[in-house]
This record gives sequence, C-alpha cells and structure tokens, in this order.
Amino acid sequence: MFAQFGHNWYFLLVLAGEFAVQFACTGLTPGMTRTCSMTREEWGACLMLGSTALLASALLKCTPRRWVDKFKVGLVDEERVVEETGLLKRFNDVSSMSVGGPAAADDDYKGAGAEDSAGGKTL
Repeated sequence: MFAQFGHNWYFLLVLAGEFAVQFACTGLTPGMTRTCSMTREEWGACLMLGSTALLASALLKCTPRRWVDKFKVGLVDEERVVEETGLLKRFNDVSSMSVGGPAAADDDYKGAGAEDSAGGKTL
C-alpha cells in the first residue's frame, strides 16, 4: 500500500474527502452530529489504535517461511457437498417454501369496499 502511495489519484481523492468529512463532522459541526472535540491524547490514541492493523501486517510479513510451514491450514473446499441436516435443512425448507397459491374467488379486491352494516352502502 505504501510502496506507490501517490499512484492512484482516485484513492488520494477519496482519502482526502473522507478526512475532510470526518474532521468537519467532529470539529466544525459538533451540535449537528452530537460529537465533542477530542484532545491531543485522544487523537493520538485513535491513531495508535487504528495503526495496529498496519503494525500487525508488517510483523506478519517478516515471519520466516519455516514458521509458516509449521501451521498447516486447510483451505475451504468449495466443491464439497454439504449434508442438509438440522438447522441447515430447516432453513432450506423454509427458504424454498411457496407462499400463496392460485387465486381464489374471494381474492377479487377490485370491487372491494367497506360496507355500512345498516344501509349496505360503501363508506
């Protein structure tokens, strides 16, 4: 991500726009967004917490290959046939259920209207 940071202008535009909107929502219009301004310590804590994913990613990329080979992780087999038992069977039964059916004689709503019980007139 940081190797060619400025190579995609759309990315930079979206990043700058997001930063501006976030700053405007928290700093310029706190009454409308019901936010309060943050202190330097709070800003620093947010930046440190947000950057932990980048730090973890950098550490994982420095992991020796022989360590990775010790942890054999099986990939998901998309072609495997799943047995429909238990909750999955119930879900598939309900999701394939047909609601309604053929139109009955009393399903004609075109002439339907609320009738007054005394005079039989439509309200």
